[in-house]
Amino acid sequence: MYLHGPLANKPFVLVNCELMNDKSWDFLLGHYNSPLNATGNTIYFQNFESLPEARAPQLLAAISETGLARRVRLLFSCVCSDSEPVPEFIRRFSARIGCLLLELPSLRSRSDEIPSLASLYLGSLNHEMGRQISGFEPHAMELLRQYDWPNNYTQFKHVLQTLAAQTNSAYVRGSMVAELLDRERRQRRGASLAVSNAAADTNRTLEEIVADVIQQTVAANNGNRAAAARQLGISRTTLWRCMRKNLDLYPEERKKQE
Repeated sequence: MYLHGPLANKPFVLVNCELMNDKSWDFLLGHYNSPLNATGNTIYFQNFESLPEARAPQLLAAISETGLARRVRLLFSCVCSDSEPVPEFIRRFSARIGCLLLELPSLRSRSDEIPSLASLYLGSLNHEMGRQISGFEPHAMELLRQYDWPNNYTQFKHVLQTLAAQTNSAYVRGSMVAELLDRERRQRRGASLAVSNAAADTNRTLEEIVADVIQQTVAANNGNRAAAARQLGISRTTLWRCMRKNLDLYPEERKKQE
């Protein structure tokens, strides 16, 4: 939308809502040098589902009161699993400012397109990493097509990045793909086992059990929430909601929020 739009020669500003803290939020809404005060930019709010619901009215007021949508192009994206609806506050937000909603299908429902998607991304990785990988062995591609990709494009990119970094031949071998996807499955099974073990303690509420499992998984991944979500087989949206709902069980997360 940006590259083929009329503002392609103007700045593209990325606002990752998952990484926003109070300081960066105050800068965005109140600083004279904020990208919201510019004209002609494209501002992309990524991971909008991670924005605390209380901040949505503040952003909506900034958009409405300053005529922001007439000065810049606004793009928003949120990640939801197949079984989860778009959060209600996002639906209300988009309705207030008249957003055009585009729903993109999950990767598992586009398995026939995986060969072309993998080839395109591999070409990009070749350029970024200085590699000269020609493609995938037939068995390797079939394994990629058959995998269920519980974490969609985030997991897909992670797997291809790992393959591109570790491949030492002209083609990505099926054995390497099989080993990496098996590792992904083991991580998911390990997370499921952790859930089962935590659930064995019947003296705790389900909320406490889920919070404990998520906390352990995030810690095991050195604070990397995307990796933790991938290991648990849930979306980053689900993980983020659980963590926000149980801040009282996460002293370190509460400190970050404060």
